[in-house]
Amino acid sequence: MNTNLIHIPLRKTAPVDIGEAIGEIIEKEFQRTTNYEADLVYISGLRFQVLSLQDEAIHIKDIDTLLQYYSQLDVLIDKFLDDFIELTWFGTLGHGTLGLTPSITRSLMVEKLNVLYQCGSIYSQLALLESRYSELGLKKLCQYFQLASGCFDHISVLVNSSRKVGYIPTDFLGDTIQCLKWIMLAQAQEKVWQKALLDDTMKNTIIARLSKQISDYYSQALELAHKSRYIRIEWMNHLTVKMLHFKAAAYYRMAKVSLDNYDYGVQVGLLRVAKTSCEQAIKSKKYVSNYVIEDLNGITETVLEAYRVADKENDLIYMNIVPEENDLSPIQGAPMVKCLDPPFVDKPTKQIFTDLLPYIVVQARIAYRDREKWYLTTTFEDAVRMGNELIVNYLTERNIQATLNLLQEPERIPESIIENMDSISKRGGSQGVHEGIHQRDQQAGFISKILDSCKERLEIDNQEDELFRQQYISNSNLDFEPTSDAAKELIAKVNKVENYIIQANKGDNTVNMRFKELTPVLRIYEGGIEALHKYIPDASLTNLDPKVAEIVNNLNIQIHQYKQLQDERQTVYTKAIGKSKSRPIANAITSTYKADPERLYKEDGTTQRMDAFEDIFERHLQIYNPEVEELKAIEFKQKEFEQRLDYLSNKLKSKQCKIDDNNKSERQRVLETLDKAYAKFLELNSNLDEGIKFYNAFTDKVNTVLIECTDFLETRRAKRIQYEDEIVLSQDNSIALPPTTQVPKPRNGIWDSNAMNIRYT
Repeated sequence: MNTNLIHIPLRKTAPVDIGEAIGEIIEKEFQRTTNYEADLVYISGLRFQVLSLQDEAIHIKDIDTLLQYYSQLDVLIDKFLDDFIELTWFGTLGHGTLGLTPSITRSLMVEKLNVLYQCGSIYSQLALLESRYSELGLKKLCQYFQLASGCFDHISVLVNSSRKVGYIPTDFLGDTIQCLKWIMLAQAQEKVWQKALLDDTMKNTIIARLSKQISDYYSQALELAHKSRYIRIEWMNHLTVKMLHFKAAAYYRMAKVSLDNYDYGVQVGLLRVAKTSCEQAIKSKKYVSNYVIEDLNGITETVLEAYRVADKENDLIYMNIVPEENDLSPIQGAPMVKCLDPPFVDKPTKQIFTDLLPYIVVQARIAYRDREKWYLTTTFEDAVRMGNELIVNYLTERNIQATLNLLQEPERIPESIIENMDSISKRGGSQGVHEGIHQRDQQAGFISKILDSCKERLEIDNQEDELFRQQYISNSNLDFEPTSDAAKELIAKVNKVENYIIQANKGDNTVNMRFKELTPVLRIYEGGIEALHKYIPDASLTNLDPKVAEIVNNLNIQIHQYKQLQDERQTVYTKAIGKSKSRPIANAITSTYKADPERLYKEDGTTQRMDAFEDIFERHLQIYNPEVEELKAIEFKQKEFEQRLDYLSNKLKSKQCKIDDNNKSERQRVLETLDKAYAKFLELNSNLDEGIKFYNAFTDKVNTVLIECTDFLETRRAKRIQYEDEIVLSQDNSIALPPTTQVPKPRNGIWDSNAMNIRYT
């Protein structure tokens, strides 16, 4: 566009079928996509329209398309994960390596930022298509520039208000995007000023203040441009010329006011400032549009002539003192424009994926279901296992069952030993332990590989950092932390993970050693009744005293009832599991959300929160209160049984029912060995389960560290590339660019200062 104003070029984006990606998510996380095919085609079509936008071929309807897509992105963010698709955009502001810089992200929030940027770009181009011959055209032009500035300002607001939007393109960060905002505001103010020139009754004071405000806006934009590595030298020179041009225009107008007030010395001082500004502007005209230079030449000619006349008359006639610039009254700008938000769509014209629950609700269903499983495991499953192991350990430590067998049935295999054999068989015996050890070792090995990957990434950064420092060691401004400092926290995390793994390996080795010690006795159990008969020696039958026989009988009854507590606990656990299946927490969350969707959002009305259903979860857990009370009652009964068994066992011992037969002593030792082996087998399985659970949980944590290490390496690489780009850019800026082309003849729709008989003064 041939003009004395700047338009912001559209960003470019790589084609991607967003509908296809959403369809895969729906198939994986929700249901079949049959009911959503029209929605998928619609959203893909919207993005294709965004992709198809081209500079200097835009229309106001393009804004409607962008804002519809913007509003639908809010729906997608609400319904799905923010990072379900990879999106690539290209910046178009910089030169060389900074031109068409790719920005790859997996964030729909960043997609929204790009859409806002496109809106700002289109508004800036729409403004230049408006007629500058009419008051209405200038009004619309001014409005478009304000809308453009509002789009860029809104990008800054979104970036600053969100802790983690995803990877933010660097040309969306503070200095660059704010520079674009101030350029648009300056150009909007310029149109207000131009409209004021059309009014013959407008006072010079007002026009001066309008001019000064334009200069201030351009000054703000120029300051930010110097801080940004994306604003090209042509634009910087353009901003410099514009800033000084309108400063000169402001002081020229105030000089007219001084002339009207017969303040000839001040008039000359003001014109001198205007003259100096014009001379400074001419020094920066390289690479600047000839339209801008034409305007500059016009005001320079006017100012120089006015200064020549005023200075001569003051020297010869008035002889007033001419104040320096610092002694002149400052000109206060008159801001007449502001950032305007684009007309965001409150409700999209087409409602898509209406039947799908928001992804955060789906995640909440999964999260609370997992928490319910954890609750059932810790409250019931672990309680059943630990309570039953206490029963086995209690009977084993006191050797009650072996003693009773010697007294009652010294030639038969005790019933308790047969029960132990069956229990070992159900748990897979030695083979089950081998499989558990194999599974545990696989997970441990997987974690070790992840740890090695973490170390590898840190080492890669260290090596690349050393090469980087060797290359730029001569640069005194090198401000880049070495890996040892930059990755200090990460290195500590990796070392902590390694220490955990070392400690876990020690525990694993202890379990392996205990299993090796236990294997011979387990093989006897696994040999069945025949192997047990061969292993357990017979003993002679003892004639029991009637009182002793009564104690023995009572002990048998109490032991039988005591062991039945294991089945009672299992029954309670089964009831709890049944409730979790018949009354799932997921249903409660879904029905609560449908009844009250607003509970999903925080007070700001936009941010979704995962803890929105915490009260529902707490109430849901109360359905298990009866089973919790039953377990407490069983625990109390267990302690009562143990007290009675201790009493009867001690009473039996008090009868001094000694075993003098050597065979009986050997049989008792063997039975004790078998009982203890069974208890150790249960403990071994419990340790293996805990180890597997530990590695399962620890895998997620180590993966998080790996992601942090990967992000660290990528970020450091990006920073090194940025540093190199800045060096290249500084070198590029010192190389002359090709001269600008000659100004073509004015075309329809492009403002021509001569045609309107208006000079930029």
